[in-house]
Amino acid sequence: MIEVEYGAGGIIIPQAFILCFSNFNESFVKIAIINLKTRRKEIVRNFKTTCRPTKLYQPGINDMLIGTEGGKIEHWSIDKEQCENIYDAHPESSEGISQILEIKSSSELLIGEPNVEEFQKEFKLIATASSGAKEFRLWKLRKSTMSLFPYLKIETTIEGGIEFLLETSDSQLVAANAKCIKFYDFIDK
Repeated sequence: MIEVEYGAGGIIIPQAFILCFSNFNESFVKIAIINLKTRRKEIVRNFKTTCRPTKLYQPGINDMLIGTEGGKIEHWSIDKEQCENIYDAHPESSEGISQILEIKSSSELLIGEPNVEEFQKEFKLIATASSGAKEFRLWKLRKSTMSLFPYLKIETTIEGGIEFLLETSDSQLVAANAKCIKFYDFIDK
């Protein structure tokens, strides 16, 4: 469940917020307006995913990335209520996507581009992990089309899949599960 920023529908209610939630067993994701004053919920969008949803991430005001079982990421248009694309993000995994994380770093080593400001105008850097995979991946997300492009695959020695990803500094990412934590530094030696 995540709080959603949604602007295309012109929904502005001061005493309400917009919530996105998923049902794993029935493979759906819904967006609802929750009015705190009247204690009512109004479902405004409903997405029927191809696989069971495991992770939600909103990269743009009218877009949703939904991580699913089988290591896939579905890109949904909130306005159109339709799936725009399905990415086989972690093909070696039968488990679900455990993390979709926007990397805020401005490090040239992590971004892989000498002109960081130009990169950040056109792209976002996204990291993904799966519960059934030993690696995590970095993706370039083009802001204009919300298309994902594979960028880096980082192999780890973590047994049992990666449950958590965290950006701790401009040049460090942390990958972990219930038994292990590993630090990955992107430095120039």
